Amino acid sequence: MAELRLMENCDIEECTELYLGAFQHDGKMGEYFRANLPLYFKQYIESDYCMAYVLTDGDSIIGIITAIIVPSIGMNSISIDTVAISPAYQRKGYGKQMFSEFFEKTRGSFYSLNAQRSGTGYRLYDKVGFSDETDRAYMIYMPGVTDRIKQLESELKAENSEKSGDQ
Repeated sequence: MAELRLMENCDIEECTELYLGAFQHDGKMGEYFRANLPLYFKQYIESDYCMAYVLTDGDSIIGIITAIIVPSIGMNSISIDTVAISPAYQRKGYGKQMFSEFFEKTRGSFYSLNAQRSGTGYRLYDKVGFSDETDRAYMIYMPGVTDRIKQLESELKAENSEKSGDQ
């Protein structure tokens, strides 16, 4: 039976590989994420306002959930940042189990996450109780970072176009 526990520093390498596999990041984007995910996970482990959990099956990590606690009036608001399930464990109920245990551990909070309706996790989020009854757009701009991400996305699209044209 799978079990949810706090992520530890010794889990970072395995979590990095799980994330890359779950979101199929390869090429330049994969290199970018492989270089930056360890710091990302470390910050979630060490921060008082962040949390990172792993879902384990025996000695293997099969899922990740990271979230940020946003203090608010009355109850905490928890913004879920990353949800990833190993491809071999997807569509087998582990995502629902991970959310259920996460909600139990963080009971009494208001939860939010940002998801695309066409995204792979959208159906899971709907199944565990999230709704998208608003037309509000969540937008973000980080000087330098947003521009670099857009540049990497353009390079990746060009690379994929070249590969498609070669076939």
